[in-house]
Amino acid sequence: MNLHFPLIDEYVAEFEDLATLAGYTIGSIEMINLFLKGLTTSSDVFEKVMDHLMLNNYYDLRDKAISIIKARQLVNALKQNTTTPGRFNQLPAFRQGY
Repeated sequence: MNLHFPLIDEYVAEFEDLATLAGYTIGSIEMINLFLKGLTTSSDVFEKVMDHLMLNNYYDLRDKAISIIKARQLVNALKQNTTTPGRFNQLPAFRQGY
């Protein structure tokens, strides 16, 4: 089972269901390794998750992968909302009456 960007929520839910059905214990080394193996299809996500050495358990790992994907989705959405690459739409003028 592999991650297909941007479907992180579906990946996590299906992964946890299948791992439980297969008899893996949530948080076991085997389960963590399988989760990481599924992330390798999105190498930049895998690399960013692995950059964070403070991940102590499966839940930290899962939450970090989710936050990386969500941040990437936000960046992609912001890029799509610009009219010219590298330029933002003109923002409304704000009053500066102090």
